[in-house]
Amino acid sequence: MTRRKGLLVFAAALALRLSFLGLSRTETVLTGDQLDYDQIAHHLATGGGFAYNPGVPTSIRAPVYPYALAAVYKIFGRNYGRVRVLQALLGAGVCWLLFWLVRYEFDDRSALAAAGFAVLYPVFMHYETRLLSESLAVFLTLACVPGLIAYAKTGRLAPLAASAAITAAAALTRPGIMLLPLAAAPFLLARRSGGLRAAVLYFGVYAGLMLPWSLRNQHHFGHWAICTRGPGMGLYTTSLMIEGMPYREAFNKAEILVHEPRYAEPTEPTHGSHPYAELEARYKAMALPVIKAHPFAYAWIVAKRLPRFWISSHSSVFGVDRPLSEYRAEGRWGPVLFRFLLLGLHAALCALAALGIFVWRERWKTLWPLAVVPAYFTIHIGFDLIPRYGLPAFPLLFANAGVAAVFLFDLWRARAKES
Repeated sequence: MTRRKGLLVFAAALALRLSFLGLSRTETVLTGDQLDYDQIAHHLATGGGFAYNPGVPTSIRAPVYPYALAAVYKIFGRNYGRVRVLQALLGAGVCWLLFWLVRYEFDDRSALAAAGFAVLYPVFMHYETRLLSESLAVFLTLACVPGLIAYAKTGRLAPLAASAAITAAAALTRPGIMLLPLAAAPFLLARRSGGLRAAVLYFGVYAGLMLPWSLRNQHHFGHWAICTRGPGMGLYTTSLMIEGMPYREAFNKAEILVHEPRYAEPTEPTHGSHPYAELEARYKAMALPVIKAHPFAYAWIVAKRLPRFWISSHSSVFGVDRPLSEYRAEGRWGPVLFRFLLLGLHAALCALAALGIFVWRERWKTLWPLAVVPAYFTIHIGFDLIPRYGLPAFPLLFANAGVAAVFLFDLWRARAKES
């Protein structure tokens, strides 16, 4: 019966995603980050190497998603529709994996509630229609959690090593995940028996899988970073805000530098440098002195970002990101209502997730990844306010919210019987 429920979750998630894909307007001409991934994947599939311009190595993007995209292109051709269908399958896989994770640790009802949140979550469905790394990063981040919990419960090293390998794949998909092992380290070391050995194994597997790509970038470009697109632009934007500039104006000023010709992708192979690495260094050189000189102003800006990072309408995703005052002036109340509904949805999910963590608090020693992994993604507010960077944590928010939903339902039912 439980297996059937898991299959039904997968089938419902896939059907909804394919329907959404059929109804949504998908792009035939890619823009922004999608263009980078598509170009690199196309050249990988056609023998041009990991390159934005054929035959010219680049480090502008992390490797896993372009390689996955290239595999699709190699089999099906440069077919964006096939990519979107496969990402819908990946999204359904997230729902299925979430069901089993919560079911194993709690019960069927909590698992169905958690998976239901994921099945119906519209932001996931949107990103599954775009050639972006979000779908893969969401899946890999969730997939690294069962191994951490299994180690916490049993002390077995095999699932921990598997978790380290999956975490490395996630970090090579989205470099913002790269420091997640540091968040996990205190909990690995806290285990009385074999904690140090486990931590050494975990970091050894993780570093061993990360190192080849870092060595590749060091060889070609003289830097160890997974990719040259880092937190520099966000830090520079924040530094301009410290000096009194509004966010949008600061962001636009920072973005102007990206379009300077000297930072364009090279058309001939370079050795020892990459244009965007130089831009990243320039951003940091301008930003860090301002941040260091005004630590309290920086801390205040970061603190104000926290609620908006988790409680966001993701309005740009749905094309309703104009100022609300403009919609009101035009008498268009639909976008206003839609934005408030999405804000309410995220506020409710965050409140339920916090309650869920409270419900299982006595099992902290084994279930800590359900809280620590999503909390880790808050690190992004130190650089910029981009809510989609927190999406890989949302399945774990749904896990905690599912536990809370069942707790509240049982509490309501018990009080109803008493009355």
